[in-house]
Amino acid sequence: MFSDKEVTHAANHILSRKPVKYDPKKHVHMWLEICAKGDGVVEFCAKALIGRTSFYNWVGKYPEFNAAFEAGMLFSQCVWHKKGDSKDINYNYWAMMMKNRFDFTDHRKLKVPKIKGSKTFTAQFAAILKELAEGNLTSHEASQLSNLIIAGQKIEHQESVEIIRKQMIAVSEHLGLDHEALGT
Repeated sequence: MFSDKEVTHAANHILSRKPVKYDPKKHVHMWLEICAKGDGVVEFCAKALIGRTSFYNWVGKYPEFNAAFEAGMLFSQCVWHKKGDSKDINYNYWAMMMKNRFDFTDHRKLKVPKIKGSKTFTAQFAAILKELAEGNLTSHEASQLSNLIIAGQKIEHQESVEIIRKQMIAVSEHLGLDHEALGT
């Protein structure tokens, strides 16, 4: 990540015990260049030979660096958004990076076209598996959707049981039977 020349420069600077002075032309450009690669504060601080405290002091003290900070964060976020479009990326890693760097939430609108028209729970599960296999859903998203279908199936079952219970009560009353004795 860092060349021998950069490491030597950093060591010499540290040994000289001279603080790094803010240079708007140098540091604004350096920040934007780093962010355009998808990197951020840690990478900038390492390259500029400053600590995070100094970095955020510069953001608060120098309006042009504050403006560069905002623009740079957008640059970096754009790079990470594009990485998220790749089917080869580790989704959990990507989501964690997005949350930590950009206060991102991983809630997205899921599209599973065949679920809406599915008449059975089995067909709904099949639609989820197809989307998962094609890379349109993460395993976490498929699991969440499956849990929703299972919950729907349980609710439907409970409603069916309740309908049958009410029918049993009506029949027992019609026949003059004590429906409480039947356990309904």
